[in-house]
Amino acid sequence: MIEIRNLSKSYNTQNGRVNALNNINLTISDGEIFGIIGLSGAGKSSLVRCINMLEVPDSGEVVVNGKDVTKLKSAELREVRKKIGMIFQHFNLLMNSTVYDNIAFPLRISKIPESEIKKRVDHLLEVVELTEKRNVYPAQLSGGQKQRVGIARSLANNPDIILSDEATSALDPTTTDSILKLLKNINQQFGITIVVITHEMNVIKKLCDKVAVMENGIIVEYGSVIDVFSNPRTLTSKKFLKDMMAELPDGILSDRDSHGDEILRASFVGSITGEPVISQMVKKFNIDANIIAGNIENIQNTQVGILLIKLSGDRESIIAAENYLTENNVRIEVLTENVI
Repeated sequence: MIEIRNLSKSYNTQNGRVNALNNINLTISDGEIFGIIGLSGAGKSSLVRCINMLEVPDSGEVVVNGKDVTKLKSAELREVRKKIGMIFQHFNLLMNSTVYDNIAFPLRISKIPESEIKKRVDHLLEVVELTEKRNVYPAQLSGGQKQRVGIARSLANNPDIILSDEATSALDPTTTDSILKLLKNINQQFGITIVVITHEMNVIKKLCDKVAVMENGIIVEYGSVIDVFSNPRTLTSKKFLKDMMAELPDGILSDRDSHGDEILRASFVGSITGEPVISQMVKKFNIDANIIAGNIENIQNTQVGILLIKLSGDRESIIAAENYLTENNVRIEVLTENVI
């Protein structure tokens, strides 16, 4: 388990001191794939680098498997780091070493016998499906293959945790999908906790169990991926989810009739996506429901649908209809000029 408590980090720059992290509190459970998303400069990379103390925080605690790494001496910290693998955006491979030697590198640093190294590296080459590339140099590999080497290297010391810092940002969509599938399989096969840093919501959607959304050094939203995707509460989250949020046509809010019509964003999760909830609501409360836009996604094998609906009728019937939707596990948000 990773427990981050009241963590703050700042840097000195030419323009003065910059606060990268402001009083961060976060818990990541064992075996979880946890995503941290934010725009460039949000603080997500600073946060993940504090977990293995590549960055030293100004204040706060980072407790990894019961040990506060901010208080460890060098020798103790080295032992903890052996159980924290890291995957980098630009692979960070030894270009003059073969695939085999790149994966063996952390084991040799740990002075593991060569006979054990061979067994471990051969197994990891099978895990990442690169057995036939064992004697090849990085320059002869594709981007996806290089990242597979990086993943195998991160697994060398049998880690409890893997930190993935923008691991797919330099890859094309097809290769990204294959790397995400590999990480998912590793999590399921070995039970390793994976912390994923990204600016791509598609990575979060396909890979993660939970997500924290960061902006300006703080966590602005946190929860299960399905909850955040189906019911984003902050403008930052909504911007990341713009492609699946079902956008309102320009001017529709200001063009609403003065009869008390309301426009809702309705979120359907799981089996409710296949139920005739809207048609039943219309019949039950004698109102009109105009579906303006809609979208449906498969997230972690769960259907998540989002509809934009204009409700027309008397005020009492509209309120009753909204309550009906809520009672039937449909999450609703009334949209106004200030809430989009």
